[in-house]
Amino acid sequence: MSTQELFVAAARKCLSAGRKPLSVSQCLDLAAHVSAVDLGLKPALLYDSNGAGADQLQRYLSSLRSSQLVSKSLLTLDLNGNALIVNPVVVRSNVERLICGDVAVVDVCHSLERPAIANPCQLKSTANDLLLLLRGFKHLKEAKEPHYVGEESEEWNLCTVFGLLLGYPVTYWFDQTKSFENCLSMTPLMVTAASATWQTDAAAHRFCLYSFSVPAVLLKEIRAQPGKLEASFTRKVSAAKHPAGSHSLSVHGHSALSLFVMPNSSWQRSSDASGSFKKSQKADDPDVDLVLYLFKSEVVAYT
Repeated sequence: MSTQELFVAAARKCLSAGRKPLSVSQCLDLAAHVSAVDLGLKPALLYDSNGAGADQLQRYLSSLRSSQLVSKSLLTLDLNGNALIVNPVVVRSNVERLICGDVAVVDVCHSLERPAIANPCQLKSTANDLLLLLRGFKHLKEAKEPHYVGEESEEWNLCTVFGLLLGYPVTYWFDQTKSFENCLSMTPLMVTAASATWQTDAAAHRFCLYSFSVPAVLLKEIRAQPGKLEASFTRKVSAAKHPAGSHSLSVHGHSALSLFVMPNSSWQRSSDASGSFKKSQKADDPDVDLVLYLFKSEVVAYT
């Protein structure tokens, strides 16, 4: 079987929910995202293809491992009934970025007239809880069961937590002790997206790797803060040992200015005029072809 066929077979076997199986396109999108998480291009994947739960997602992950399609470092997390596949090392790095002030936090409390930059100190308690949770996985060689986050998550703002887990450079916060509503109604949002091409065998599958929004009124203020939106790609691709030549990822930007980035890595600006970043070659790097382009989306959405 080809690499794509192995991924599709594993998804259809392990992630059934109801009578209708996942489509081939859904299976390939999922496979591409899981590969991106495994390679450290994104910290986690929130599974929403159908109603399959964390137990089924764990079986899917185990099936991929048995076929040597992903590394043993990934784990399955159940957060209030939401199932995620997580790269704990990369998530931990992203949460630490919040504590260091390198993730923009937007206050969207319903009492505000418009969104505002929040003080990251408001999230330090949640960030510390997440770090404590993630450190518990530090010496775990291979997770065989999903981890269920219990009482410690009851006071978390899940909107904020998902933003952190999924690696967004901007995350939203509101005081849920006062209201679960927000002030984003009819607020212009700058939506930024990055697509990627997942190359397997002789086939290629294009998918949306990241998509996040920033209130347009705050865009200039956030960009003025070093390390937020316009830092360079620096997260090192994790040394996931894929079979030689089995699959690779190329990441593309829509239009042309700035993709948010990931710290601590070996990325260098290309010498050509493409505006791209290419991974520097090192002996311990996996055989993965990655090209990342700067971009700025000009799509404006309203909620």
